[in-house]
Amino acid sequence: MSPINLFETRAVLRVIGVGGAGGNTVNRLADLHPEGISLIALNTDRQALTKSAADHPEVIGENLTRGLGAGGDPEVGERSALESEKAIKLMLDGADMIFLTCGLGGGTGTGAAPVIAKIARQMGILTVAIVTTPFGFEGPKRGKFAAQGLEQLRKHVDTLLVIPNQKLMEMEDRKLTLQEAFLLADQTLIQGVKGISDIILRAGLINVDFADVRAVMSDAGLATMGLGYAEGADAAKRAAKAAVHSPLIEGDLSGATRLLVNVTAGPNFSLGEIQDVMDYILQIADAENAAIYLGHVEDPNAGDSVAVTLVATGFSGTGERPKDAEVFQAEATRERRRAVTLDGEAIAPQPVVQEIDLDIPSILRGRQDRRS
Repeated sequence: MSPINLFETRAVLRVIGVGGAGGNTVNRLADLHPEGISLIALNTDRQALTKSAADHPEVIGENLTRGLGAGGDPEVGERSALESEKAIKLMLDGADMIFLTCGLGGGTGTGAAPVIAKIARQMGILTVAIVTTPFGFEGPKRGKFAAQGLEQLRKHVDTLLVIPNQKLMEMEDRKLTLQEAFLLADQTLIQGVKGISDIILRAGLINVDFADVRAVMSDAGLATMGLGYAEGADAAKRAAKAAVHSPLIEGDLSGATRLLVNVTAGPNFSLGEIQDVMDYILQIADAENAAIYLGHVEDPNAGDSVAVTLVATGFSGTGERPKDAEVFQAEATRERRRAVTLDGEAIAPQPVVQEIDLDIPSILRGRQDRRS
């Protein structure tokens, strides 16, 4: 009998970026050289794929679009995915879990992602979608398409994590450049993917296996995610607090029946600090009834920093659920009305928690450092 190769028994994970925003996420993930994850980019725009860093870039709907894109029409995106169903199945074959990423509101991602999710679920693959919804300044049409796309996507995924781009603006002032705003959205998507995939693929002092992740995310429906980051004294507690009170959290965590917590920290991270993280989360969550899965990943380059990723699923109805597509659409319309006055002055809402360090991607931490 041949010896067992432990590497061959690991869960097979694939990230599928659909459309322009999804392709950008895949490109930025490729820069990080993620171990154990295959990167796939699907687009109706052949030219966009020439710049792709994905392991497997693929044009979909080429007969329909001639590789010229979906023209912002989700129906074209949907038909393109249906045309390329056979190729999509080949790319999905053998996967245990996929992360489906896209920016909702455009043509390819909005239309094709639900089709891809449906195919994956039919193949028995754990399917997690991490998507963004448009900034308010992108206009009502994209907001409407995004709401419709959410409704379709939630029918076909195990877990749906929605990152409202407009919420990200609460984490920083209006001095963000346009490039930085979209980079922030990309990085938040990446942190969501890495926070979950690291639990499965990177061994730590506290291990969560793929079966645990499946237990949290299978048939979970709408979910919510918090990202927390802190450095220095009491970093563990502050990172946990930031994750729980992140502007990305939609609703009340006490209604969640399943929680997945990932803590990434340096080699000197102590048992007491793990306790600090969980003590804070358990104050908010339904500790008696919720199934809580804790994973720890050691990062030798983390220094005294701590990052906490929190995914809440299985909302029971006792707490407030994440916002659905109908509420999102109404909120997006309201946000557009109040975001800018006639003279261009911002009236953006304030962060949910102002006194704590939120999980701010590196680009924004750099901006803050330059200001201090």
